[in-house]
Amino acid sequence: MSKAIRTLTTDSSDNDGAFTLDEFCARYGLSRSGAYREINAERLAAKKRGARTMIDRAEANRWFEGLPRFESRTEATA
Repeated sequence: MSKAIRTLTTDSSDNDGAFTLDEFCARYGLSRSGAYREINAERLAAKKRGARTMIDRAEANRWFEGLPRFESRTEATA
């Protein structure tokens, strides 16, 4: 596990129950515009805290679990 991800998962700041948009993007490998596309398509729920866009950790996990399963070429042709 990379140091950046380890820091995100163990950081106990004032937003323990949520990721900032940048933290979410770093954790799940999305660009900011990709994250906003998911939010605008209503596949990911976000909240605002002042100017910050926040994503609840449980919501982030729900979004991740809802992604399509990867099928390798071997599985697809078998």
